[in-house]
Amino acid sequence: MATRDLVDKAIEMEKMARDYYREAGRKSIQQYVGPALKHMAREEQNHMELLMDYRETMGTDRQVKLPPAGEYDDTWRRFTDALEEVRDGILPHTDEVTVVQRAIGLEEQGLVLYSEAMKQSDSETGRKIFAFLTDQENRHRAYLEDLLGRLLVLTEEPPETRPQL
Repeated sequence: MATRDLVDKAIEMEKMARDYYREAGRKSIQQYVGPALKHMAREEQNHMELLMDYRETMGTDRQVKLPPAGEYDDTWRRFTDALEEVRDGILPHTDEVTVVQRAIGLEEQGLVLYSEAMKQSDSETGRKIFAFLTDQENRHRAYLEDLLGRLLVLTEEPPETRPQL
């Protein structure tokens, strides 16, 4: 598949994930799940903008600049530190467990897409961007898996009675 086609597909996937996180974040009833999902929506928006910028530079002399590796690390650290402060005595609504499970699925779709795009891209810049996004999706998935684990520990409902995706 041509790099442009891979980028177009990735933009659509990021848009879908961003919209999902925005909507789920608005509907969240838990004090830390809503902000977590809104943060994820901003991350997906950043990814979409990076991909759109890259698409605009294709066939030109202009280069896309990837964010420095540490730029996302500080945001991630502040975000996970904030979660540590708010979990005592919170019992989540089952819907929020399902929302996070679905979010993990979105990140896994991103991982598959970006891993394949790295292999298939006919552009060195494209491969670098897809490698960066693969790393981001891995971080997102790990964060969401941690969030899901915390939600499951806080709920009284046994896991086998929760709705599955």
